[in-house]
Amino acid sequence: MPLSCSLVRDLTFDFLDGELGGEENTAIREHLAICDRCLAEVENQRNFLRAVARAGGADPPAPEELGERVRSILRRRDD
Repeated sequence: MPLSCSLVRDLTFDFLDGELGGEENTAIREHLAICDRCLAEVENQRNFLRAVARAGGADPPAPEELGERVRSILRRRDD
């Protein structure tokens, strides 16, 4: 089943962190192969995570509530 852009954005950090199962991971890769907009967004997030890691991103992870707020803002942005 093809994934929507919204779902891909919701799963981006889990995808980049390698936290998704095989089917979800494959579905996202297939979506990114045909959706330049989502591919660009995932690449931006990947670059962001790399920059944080290079800057010594050993801080504790952000609270889940923050992630939910960010995802909510991104969903509203695309509506």
